[in-house]
Amino acid sequence: MKQKLALAVLLVGIVAVLAFGLYTITEPEPLVFQGQVESREVDVAAKVVGRISQILVREGDSVSKDDILFEIDSPELRAKMQQASSGRDAALAMSDKADSGARVEEIEMARLAWDGAKSGADLAQKTFERFDELYAEGLISEQKYDEAKTMARGAEDAAKAAKAQYDMALSGAREEDKAAALALVGEAEGVMAEVSAFTAETRLAAPIAGEVTQVLVDQGELAPAGFPVVTLIDLSDSWVVLNVREDHLMHFKMGNQINAVVPALGNQEITLSVFFIAAQADFATWRATRYSSGYDIKTFEVKLRPNAPIEYLRPGMSVLMALD
Repeated sequence: MKQKLALAVLLVGIVAVLAFGLYTITEPEPLVFQGQVESREVDVAAKVVGRISQILVREGDSVSKDDILFEIDSPELRAKMQQASSGRDAALAMSDKADSGARVEEIEMARLAWDGAKSGADLAQKTFERFDELYAEGLISEQKYDEAKTMARGAEDAAKAAKAQYDMALSGAREEDKAAALALVGEAEGVMAEVSAFTAETRLAAPIAGEVTQVLVDQGELAPAGFPVVTLIDLSDSWVVLNVREDHLMHFKMGNQINAVVPALGNQEITLSVFFIAAQADFATWRATRYSSGYDIKTFEVKLRPNAPIEYLRPGMSVLMALD
């Protein structure tokens, strides 16, 4: 009797084990997606070409916004600033001259020239009047008469020209000349402002608070314009990126919250929210074959942001998501 009972218990145990094994085998495994952490990255570069005179940070340093990262030496900019400054001084001098008008000595010279021309015109007119009387009496030839008449007109025109010069000296430069001189000043100041803006690019500050991940140019090396010298990352602005086939995309709807673990942080559990979905290029498409579902399956890039700040989370860390 005891042997039959033991055999029955054994059979029941075997059946239970087989049933559990069959259930385990037939139970669908959860979908596991692996993503990677990324953070906002900023490359700091200068607009000007120059030689790096000082690198003030090292890889791994934490910097605050507006901290100076590096300095560039540019003799060419210093020379251009000197040229621009000289050009502005010359333009200012011309503008002051236009505003001030002619000097007292120049005005006196113009007055004396006018007086002399006026005296000459008076003398020529009197001479012509005498010649006119003599011509009327037939005492001089017509040639002499015409010469005296021409001399009188020429002397009168010369007196008018001298008077115009004197009036111009009294009134100073024309408004158009003053405006032109003032425009030259503005142009020179614009050149100085441009050179100053480029000079400011020789001392580069951090545009964001973050961590230095790369220093790409060493002290003494030439930094081309626009070439990154220092790279910063903002660890406070991180997200997870993963690629998802479109037949699994229903698990990653916009705004969905998904639980995940970070192996590098001791399998710490975190919660993520989907904030970005975009189709990948054609090279990421799963092409249909006779063994597959019969249609091309596109791949989508999905980005998820942590719902709360995660200490020690860094770019490159893997993030695992198991979905039923």
